Amino acid sequence: MPLQLQDLPVELLQLVCSFFCMHCHDVNFHQTQFRLSCGLEKDELETWESHMRQHRLPLVALCQTSKYLRELATPYLYHAVYTFGGYYKLPLDPQRNESLRRFMTTIQSRPELINHVRFIDLPLHDGYRYGMPHIPPNGETMIWFHHLVLSRASAIETMNLGEAGADIAGVMFRTLTAQELRFLTTLQVEGGEEPDTSPDLPSLLQVAPNLRALYLHNFDISTVGPIQPHLLAQVTTLSLGLSVLDKPSILSMIDGCGGLQDFSLDLQDAKTTQAVQSQHTHKDSDLEYIEIHAEIQGILSRLVSHHQTTLRAVSVAINHSDVIGDGKLVTRPVSEFFCRGFSECPNLKAIGLDVPILRRGRPELGTSLSMFPGLLPSSLERLYLEDPLINSRYSASLLLSLERALQSGRLPNLKEVCFPTWAGDLDDKDDTGYKIPDEASEKAVGLVGMIKLWETHNPGFTFLTEHRPYRAYEFF
Repeated sequence: MPLQLQDLPVELLQLVCSFFCMHCHDVNFHQTQFRLSCGLEKDELETWESHMRQHRLPLVALCQTSKYLRELATPYLYHAVYTFGGYYKLPLDPQRNESLRRFMTTIQSRPELINHVRFIDLPLHDGYRYGMPHIPPNGETMIWFHHLVLSRASAIETMNLGEAGADIAGVMFRTLTAQELRFLTTLQVEGGEEPDTSPDLPSLLQVAPNLRALYLHNFDISTVGPIQPHLLAQVTTLSLGLSVLDKPSILSMIDGCGGLQDFSLDLQDAKTTQAVQSQHTHKDSDLEYIEIHAEIQGILSRLVSHHQTTLRAVSVAINHSDVIGDGKLVTRPVSEFFCRGFSECPNLKAIGLDVPILRRGRPELGTSLSMFPGLLPSSLERLYLEDPLINSRYSASLLLSLERALQSGRLPNLKEVCFPTWAGDLDDKDDTGYKIPDEASEKAVGLVGMIKLWETHNPGFTFLTEHRPYRAYEFF
C-alpha cells in the first residue's frame, strides 16, 4: 500500500490533481458524471463540493510540495483563467490582484503554460473603471495581458467575453479573429453599452467552426448584421438574452442552427425594434408588450417547425415590472401563445415560462388554462411556470387540470413541476392587489395538497413551490 501521495500510480495522481485544481472551479465540472464515477449519492456530492471549496487553497498547495506533483498538477492549475470578476464587474480584492500579477509574470517567462488553458473568462473592461486603481486607467496592462493569453491559447474550449472599453475591444477582437479557435465549443458574450464595444459576432463565429453552445447576454442583436447559416451549423444550445427584440435576426439564427436541443429567450430588458425606432415612452408599455408577445409567437413557431425532433428544452422570460403597475395588459393565455405545437416535439423534456400573460379579471382564462396540460408533450419531464400576475383563481384551474393529467397518465414522464410564489403561500390578495375570493384561495390550497399527495405516492415526482431556474441551459 502506498504510504505517500506521490507513491500512487501516475494515472491516479493525475486524477487527484484534477480534482484538487480543476473540479473545485464551478466551470467544466459535470456533477452527474463525477458523482457516478465516484459512486456518490447526491447529498454526498454536495458535502464533497463544500469541503473542496472550503479547503481548496491547502489542497492546491499540496500539489506543489514536490517537483513531481507540481508537474502533474500544472495542466489543471492553468485549466481555467479568470480576470476581474467576470460579468458581475466586481472589484478585485488585493490578494486576487496580486495573484493576477503573479500569473502575468509567470506566463511571460513560461508562455508554454498557456497551452493548458481550456476555459477563459475575460470581462475585457478597463480595471480602473471598477475600483481597481492599481490597473492603469488607459488599460495598457489589460491589453497586454489579453493579447498574450489569447494569442497563445489556441486550445481554449470555453470562452466568456464581457463588456469591453473601446481601446481594449479593438485589440482583443483583432487578436481573436486572427487565429482559428478550432477547439472552442462554448462561447458566452456580454454586449456593450456602446456600439463599438460589442464583439464582432460574425467574425468570432467564422474562426470557431466547432462551436456547440452560444450564449448572448444584454446583446443588441439588431446591430450584428447577417450571420451566414453555416457559421451556426454545429450549434445545439442557443441562449439569447437580448436588449432589443429583433425578430428577423432571431429567426435567421434559429434557421442557421443545424439541430437545436436547448433554446432560451430572455427579454427581461428588451424592447421591440419598432419601439426603439419610434422611441416609445413608458405610457406605450401596453402596446410594446403586445408587440413582444406577437413576435415571440412567430419565433417559437419557427423554432418548433425547424427543430421539432431535436428540441429537448425551451424557456422564455419577459420583464413584467411595467405590467404589474396597472394590470391592463391584454394578451392571450399561456396555452395559446407559448405551447401550441410543443406537443408535436417527441424529445422535448423541459419547458420554462416566466411571462406576464394573464390579465386580471378575465374569467374565460380558467377554461383556457384547463386545456394547458393537453398542449404539453408526453415526453415532458420538467415544467417551470412563474408569473406574478396569476392569482389563485387561475392557479386553481391550472392545478386542477395538472392534477387530472397526472391521474390519467397524460404526462407519464413528468418528474418535476415548479409553481413558485403563488401556489404555496396564498393570502387574501394576489400580486396585482386584486381581491381573491376565499373559496378560490381554499380551492388552490386544496389542489396543492392533492398534488403533494400525488408526490407522496409517486417517489419519482417532485412538486416545488419555490423558485427554480427556468433557462433552458440550466435544466440539464
